[in-house]
Amino acid sequence: QDLRDELTDALAEPNTFWSVFDFAEKAAQLNEAQKQSEAPDLWDDPERARGVMKKLSDLQAVVEDWQHLEATRGAGV
Repeated sequence: QDLRDELTDALAEPNTFWSVFDFAEKAAQLNEAQKQSEAPDLWDDPERARGVMKKLSDLQAVVEDWQHLEATRGAGV
């Protein structure tokens, strides 16, 4: 929830926001985490697997929140 609050606050000051949030980088990280999560040997190391799945979940939330904020902002809401 804190990240959502930060994103919402940052949208109020777009010049600051755009300089610190790199959506393309987050999307690339998400893509990499998705690939890692699909590795057949992922669960051979349960601790590593949990880390990969947590990172995947966190990145999905960031990207989805960003897309939602962009859609909301574009709709004038």
